[in-house]
Amino acid sequence: MALRSSISALQKNNKILYLIYLELQSLIIYSKV
Repeated sequence: MALRSSISALQKNNKILYLIYLELQSLIIYSKV
């Protein structure tokens, strides 16, 4: 049970990190233009 809950917490963190990564990518793309 503890392992499963920690995995779901990691997945939530990964989603947040992925969103931040997309934001940074779009900022880099816009700064190049």
